[in-house]
Amino acid sequence: MVTRYFEWRRCLRRRGSNDAGARTGRAARFFRATAASSDRTVNTMRKTNQNQRHDAMNAKISQLRELLISAKDLAEVCDYFHTVLVPDDVFMRCGVCSSEPRLFDALRAVLERVAPGGKLGAPMLARLQPQALCHGYTTWGRGHVVFFYFEQLDLGFCSYSASLFSETVTYLRFNLTNVACLGSWGIAKGQRGNA
Repeated sequence: MVTRYFEWRRCLRRRGSNDAGARTGRAARFFRATAASSDRTVNTMRKTNQNQRHDAMNAKISQLRELLISAKDLAEVCDYFHTVLVPDDVFMRCGVCSSEPRLFDALRAVLERVAPGGKLGAPMLARLQPQALCHGYTTWGRGHVVFFYFEQLDLGFCSYSASLFSETVTYLRFNLTNVACLGSWGIAKGQRGNA
């Protein structure tokens, strides 16, 4: 606002007007014009920054997708998810609350094989529409589960820990191609300090 005031003063000096009414009218027109111009510039800058942030997030999600497909050590997938994506505010804000019963059925079936006798708690699930990615948290018995699932790949990942203080974490990669048979799935165990 201070900058606009000095620009207004410069504008009046160039025109050499001493008329108070003319000054007020010109000042009002000047402020409206500069405010509109400034707002357009700020909005353009905001959109550019938002696009850059979303492009960066899309690149991170693509990297996660590639890691999930190719990683031999599933702890790398978990590490990447928790150290790169979870701290990203854009990632955490752009999901929409969702419910995927088929995904929850698959999680129950996979977790039953790893830790029999548990019960799936009320899951919190967010879905990112453009990337067709679901991610969330739930409990299994007294244990904790963090998961994500790429719909287009029909490939998901979850990490299960028997408690918050447990040293051992179980990593699972699964698909939902055939929910009755649960398709294919892989298990790896790791230490909490490494994941």
